[in-house]
Amino acid sequence: MLAIFGLALIVIISAVTRGMVKDSGRKPGRWVLAVIAIGLGFQYVVPITIGAIVGIVFAAQGKNAQQIIAILSGPAIVVNIICIFLSVIGMMLVLRGAIVLSTKQPAELPSPPPPPKFDGSDY
Repeated sequence: MLAIFGLALIVIISAVTRGMVKDSGRKPGRWVLAVIAIGLGFQYVVPITIGAIVGIVFAAQGKNAQQIIAILSGPAIVVNIICIFLSVIGMMLVLRGAIVLSTKQPAELPSPPPPPKFDGSDY
Protein backbone atom coordinates (compact mmCIF):
# COMPACT_ATOMS: atom_id res chain seq x y z
CA MET A 1 0.00 0.00 0.00
CA LEU A 2 2.83 2.39 0.80
CA ALA A 3 4.44 1.64 -2.57
CA ILE A 4 1.29 2.68 -4.43
CA PHE A 5 1.06 5.86 -2.35
CA GLY A 6 4.71 6.64 -3.10
CA LEU A 7 4.32 6.06 -6.84
CA ALA A 8 1.22 8.26 -6.88
CA LEU A 9 3.21 11.06 -5.22
CA ILE A 10 5.96 10.72 -7.82
CA VAL A 11 3.46 10.93 -10.69
CA ILE A 12 1.57 13.89 -9.22
CA ILE A 13 4.65 15.95 -8.35
CA SER A 14 6.22 15.13 -11.74
CA ALA A 15 3.12 16.35 -13.55
CA VAL A 16 2.98 19.56 -11.52
CA THR A 17 6.70 20.19 -12.08
CA ARG A 18 6.34 19.58 -15.81
CA GLY A 19 3.44 22.00 -16.06
CA MET A 20 5.22 24.76 -14.16
CA VAL A 21 8.46 24.48 -16.12
CA LYS A 22 6.67 24.23 -19.46
CA ASP A 23 4.56 27.29 -18.66
CA SER A 24 7.74 29.27 -18.06
CA GLY A 25 8.84 28.52 -21.63
CA ARG A 26 11.63 26.12 -20.72
CA LYS A 27 12.18 22.44 -21.42
CA PRO A 28 10.79 20.33 -18.55
CA GLY A 29 12.63 17.05 -19.25
CA ARG A 30 15.49 17.43 -16.77
CA TRP A 31 13.25 18.73 -14.02
CA VAL A 32 10.85 15.81 -14.36
CA LEU A 33 13.77 13.38 -14.53
CA ALA A 34 15.16 14.88 -11.31
CA VAL A 35 11.81 14.46 -9.54
CA ILE A 36 11.49 10.84 -10.71
CA ALA A 37 15.10 10.00 -9.77
CA ILE A 38 14.75 11.49 -6.30
CA GLY A 39 11.38 9.81 -5.74
CA LEU A 40 12.45 6.36 -6.89
CA GLY A 41 15.85 6.68 -5.25
CA PHE A 42 14.49 7.46 -1.81
CA GLN A 43 11.45 5.20 -1.99
CA TYR A 44 13.05 2.08 -3.45
CA VAL A 45 16.85 2.20 -3.66
CA VAL A 46 17.53 3.44 -0.12
CA PRO A 47 15.18 0.99 1.70
CA ILE A 48 16.39 -1.98 -0.37
CA THR A 49 20.01 -1.04 0.33
CA ILE A 50 19.36 -0.65 4.06
CA GLY A 51 17.50 -3.97 4.16
CA ALA A 52 20.25 -5.75 2.26
CA ILE A 53 22.97 -4.42 4.55
CA VAL A 54 21.06 -5.29 7.72
CA GLY A 55 20.16 -8.71 6.30
CA ILE A 56 23.80 -9.45 5.49
CA VAL A 57 24.83 -8.40 9.00
CA PHE A 58 22.22 -10.68 10.56
CA ALA A 59 23.15 -13.54 8.23
CA ALA A 60 26.80 -13.11 9.21
CA GLN A 61 25.73 -13.43 12.85
CA GLY A 62 24.26 -16.85 12.06
CA LYS A 63 20.54 -16.09 11.93
CA ASN A 64 18.43 -17.95 9.40
CA ALA A 65 16.03 -16.34 6.90
CA GLN A 66 12.93 -16.77 9.09
CA GLN A 67 14.56 -15.02 12.03
CA ILE A 68 15.80 -12.17 9.83
CA ILE A 69 12.31 -11.64 8.38
CA ALA A 70 10.76 -11.69 11.87
CA ILE A 71 13.30 -9.16 13.17
CA LEU A 72 13.07 -6.78 10.18
CA SER A 73 9.31 -6.74 9.55
CA GLY A 74 8.53 -3.89 11.98
CA PRO A 75 11.57 -1.67 11.33
CA ALA A 76 11.12 -2.13 7.57
CA ILE A 77 7.78 -0.32 7.68
CA VAL A 78 9.30 2.54 9.70
CA VAL A 79 12.23 2.84 7.27
CA ASN A 80 9.80 2.81 4.36
CA ILE A 81 7.70 5.63 5.85
CA ILE A 82 10.81 7.69 6.62
CA CYS A 83 12.10 7.20 3.07
CA ILE A 84 8.75 8.25 1.57
CA PHE A 85 8.86 11.36 3.76
CA LEU A 86 12.42 12.13 2.60
CA SER A 87 11.45 11.60 -1.04
CA VAL A 88 8.56 14.05 -0.68
CA ILE A 89 10.96 16.62 0.81
CA GLY A 90 13.42 16.10 -2.06
CA MET A 91 10.74 16.28 -4.73
CA MET A 92 9.30 19.43 -3.15
CA LEU A 93 12.75 21.04 -3.23
CA VAL A 94 12.95 20.33 -6.96
CA LEU A 95 9.42 21.71 -7.36
CA ARG A 96 10.48 24.79 -5.41
CA GLY A 97 13.37 25.24 -7.83
CA ALA A 98 10.93 24.98 -10.71
CA ILE A 99 8.69 27.61 -9.11
CA VAL A 100 11.64 29.98 -8.67
CA LEU A 101 12.63 29.31 -12.26
CA SER A 102 9.12 29.99 -13.55
CA THR A 103 8.91 33.35 -11.75
CA LYS A 104 12.25 34.56 -13.10
CA GLN A 105 12.36 35.95 -16.57
CA PRO A 106 15.24 34.78 -18.74
CA ALA A 107 18.15 37.18 -18.62
CA GLU A 108 18.23 39.43 -21.63
CA LEU A 109 21.58 40.22 -23.12
CA PRO A 110 22.33 43.84 -23.90
CA SER A 111 22.15 44.75 -27.56
CA PRO A 112 25.50 44.82 -29.32
CA PRO A 113 27.08 48.18 -30.08
CA PRO A 114 26.46 49.62 -33.54
CA PRO A 115 29.01 48.69 -36.18
CA PRO A 116 31.77 51.18 -36.88
CA LYS A 117 31.30 53.55 -39.78
CA PHE A 118 33.89 53.47 -42.50
CA ASP A 119 33.93 56.78 -44.28
CA GLY A 120 37.35 56.49 -45.88
CA SER A 121 39.09 58.94 -43.54
CA ASP A 122 40.82 56.12 -41.69
CA TYR A 123 43.53 55.78 -44.37
